[in-house]
Amino acid sequence: MGANTVNGKSRQQPLECRNAGTPECRNAFSFRPYRFPAFSPFRLSAARAAARGFTLIELIVVIAIMGILASIALNPMKQAPRRAREAALKENLFTLRTCIDQFYADFQKYPMSLDELVEKGYLRKVPIDPVTGQADWTTVMGEEEQTESGEMANPGIIDVQSASPDTGLDGTAYSEW
Repeated sequence: MGANTVNGKSRQQPLECRNAGTPECRNAFSFRPYRFPAFSPFRLSAARAAARGFTLIELIVVIAIMGILASIALNPMKQAPRRAREAALKENLFTLRTCIDQFYADFQKYPMSLDELVEKGYLRKVPIDPVTGQADWTTVMGEEEQTESGEMANPGIIDVQSASPDTGLDGTAYSEW
């Protein structure tokens, strides 16, 4: 068997057409055989260059962009726990003040302590100040009033404030809220 036979059948040698513009090279059966280029690390085809990955400069640019975006998002994320504590403080102050007003509406006097609100069932327990982490509220007592019988009545608690000396994100002290 010769070099031009495969499994006992003869095969044609591919034709090489050096000038594609000539009429004999325009028929459907003529083609140029593909020649593999010699290996060179600096001479890659466009398809192979796209398939091999990112360049160092591309990676540096992507990392720089990610760093900029992370630094932009970092400041609001650091303030999130403080904002949550301030929101909880406002809610606790609102609840305490509402309970004091309800107590006054029911008994026509203000409570003498926050524990009295718990005893009468207005609160389950005295809430914790989220800024200080303890139930150490500063109470504002009302002025002594003279009753109809001429006696001086104990004023009771008319307002509640935080015992924290710190200031909020808006610049006002927690004790002024």
